[in-house]
Amino acid sequence: MATKFCNPDLGSGDDDGSSEANAFQDLSAAIAAISGGDLLYVKKTSSRHDDGALSMASGINGSATALTIVEGYGTTPGDNVQFQYAEKIDIDAKNFVLRNFDIEMSSGDVEGVFL
Repeated sequence: MATKFCNPDLGSGDDDGSSEANAFQDLSAAIAAISGGDLLYVKKTSSRHDDGALSMASGINGSATALTIVEGYGTTPGDNVQFQYAEKIDIDAKNFVLRNFDIEMSSGDVEGVFL
């Protein structure tokens, strides 16, 4: 189980998600890099972010004892600030939590747990 970071506004860094300074700059790449039981912190950007429709599929399934969590934050991970996303997010994963995300959807169904 790993902790990863994503900051689409970051201008430099290793872009490997290993720390806030080396955060993924592309949200799609960050999601593709996590696996079951991982925690991905996504920093709020200067404006509503849009990578197009995102898919979070079974490759990120967590377990009953190790949830996969994708969580938005502002300045400090865990500060309950919402990451603002402009498209829909399709979630087809088990034992998965999407927390502190403000999702602007034009259409579609919402299923799952959003905290």
